[in-house]
Amino acid sequence: MARLVKTEQSCIATQAGDELVITSRMEKVSGVDPVTLTDFMVERYAPDNFSVTINSRGDAMEGTFKSYRTAPVKFRRRQELLS
Repeated sequence: MARLVKTEQSCIATQAGDELVITSRMEKVSGVDPVTLTDFMVERYAPDNFSVTINSRGDAMEGTFKSYRTAPVKFRRRQELLS
């Protein structure tokens, strides 16, 4: 299977309350390693979509990643310390 797939995707994010849905559209598969799998990836690679809930502090989102398969996902805002 491919070790690396580079893609270009565009997306639209819609928010209703604390629910956020990110719907992507595949624009282009721009690189595949090994290159012999390029045609396969162009035909089969699915866009990356997300459905997440923003937590009450606004520093994390948790939900589902949907593409060729589905998986749980969590995004956290990185905490920067300033001196």
